[in-house]
Amino acid sequence: MYNLCSRAIAHVAGFSRLTMLVIATLVVSVSSNVVTSSAHADFIRFWEEADNKAAQAKKSFAARKAGNYKAAYKPKSKKRRQKLGGYAEKTEKVRKKSKGVRVAALGNSYYPSPSSGKSLSGGSVRWVASAGCLDSGLKAIVYRVAANFGPVTVNSTCRSKGRNRAVGGAKRSKHLSGDAVDFRVRSNVSAVYAYLRSSGGVGGLKHYGGGLFHIDNGERRSW
Repeated sequence: MYNLCSRAIAHVAGFSRLTMLVIATLVVSVSSNVVTSSAHADFIRFWEEADNKAAQAKKSFAARKAGNYKAAYKPKSKKRRQKLGGYAEKTEKVRKKSKGVRVAALGNSYYPSPSSGKSLSGGSVRWVASAGCLDSGLKAIVYRVAANFGPVTVNSTCRSKGRNRAVGGAKRSKHLSGDAVDFRVRSNVSAVYAYLRSSGGVGGLKHYGGGLFHIDNGERRSW
């Protein structure tokens, strides 16, 4: 009887060990599958995120490239074109309006003509005013001044009565008959003044300042 019980217990124990082994194997298998599935999911998620980042980077680069292209070839606005087109005009010096110079022989005030303008003849004399109506002796003096002392700009020669009134000229101004001339020199001002004072062809002589002279063929005088 004792032997029979011992064999039964051994059989049950063997069966229990087998059962436990099977259960342990199943547990290990299930755990491996769970770990493998989790790792596989993480792997897939990693590559999906990498692909998304690459796609976003590509789109961002394309957008920047398109933006740079548009900026480089964007047509200039009308305001900008006007600014570029008006560059030379904006940089030119603005001439101040003359306030007039007191001249006793010419009336209340004399307004010298602008020293800029189209020259009416070549050479070192720049005729802003007409040369054809000027007395030939005075014209010769102007050319001698230019030859000896440098370029000359002739601002005023003969005037109409209306023009003479407009600039405040004297009623009997020598400019009315073409017997007076106003001109400017840019250098050697003192030497020019001395030359004109010693010239026998100069009657009236006035230096307004800044190299601007008046000469006429009237009586010998200066002021």
